[in-house]
Amino acid sequence: MQSLLKILYSNIVMSNYPVYCINLQHRKDRRLHTLNEFSKLNIPVNKVNYPYFTKNAKGGVFGCFDSHMKVWNDFFIKYPKQKYCLVLEDDFVTTKKSKTIISKAAKFIDKNYHDVDVLMLHNLAIKVNNSANNELFSNGYGFLSHAYFITRHYIESVIFKNKKLPKPNGSHFDFEMSVNKFDKDNVLYTEKIFYTNQICLKQINDKSDNYVNIFDELFRQDVNKPIEYIAKLSSFAKKNNILNDDGVKRVAYFISYLIH
Repeated sequence: MQSLLKILYSNIVMSNYPVYCINLQHRKDRRLHTLNEFSKLNIPVNKVNYPYFTKNAKGGVFGCFDSHMKVWNDFFIKYPKQKYCLVLEDDFVTTKKSKTIISKAAKFIDKNYHDVDVLMLHNLAIKVNNSANNELFSNGYGFLSHAYFITRHYIESVIFKNKKLPKPNGSHFDFEMSVNKFDKDNVLYTEKIFYTNQICLKQINDKSDNYVNIFDELFRQDVNKPIEYIAKLSSFAKKNNILNDDGVKRVAYFISYLIH
């Protein structure tokens, strides 16, 4: 009986933290996709928050930014006693190690709470030395925001700086958080972002809704490959002393405006 309970317990990934999934109302196909993926993670669908979102008339990049801010706000107001929540976009794809890594990610945040603002559940990042780094998670900066844990104290810090959560301005949400340290009015930038050291949650390999112009549309026919190339080139430039961290971020900042 005890061994059976251990097996059942090992298959549970969800703790008592809230889970959010960002899904546009017209994307019923994506909604069905998430139901299948949540079952693989042993996360009961009735425990997942699906806020009501419709397509933003200004374009996907505005809608993406706005939807994440609304999720943060909902978590901040509705769960005042929770220290963090899990946020997923509806194109996330599980891997064989997803359950284990997500479970350990929550424990990592519990242990290092005041040192972690955001923990991205992917490894497309440039690593930075940090005393909290371990075999599974590393501090750094990177791209994509399709799956992550966000902490209450980080949201509080953004509100403190801006008096409220920011409105979308046409900038890419992931770039604002991790690389845009150059615009003084960007209140989302933080260096307390951690990433998984191995693949955890991937994205559906198809064209993204998140584009506003022709260049961006072409760039995002397959969102994963370009970001993977950028991360590898950035890591190579840093490792070979071609660019330091600020230099890499400045290049990424420039790229973000090319695809603006």
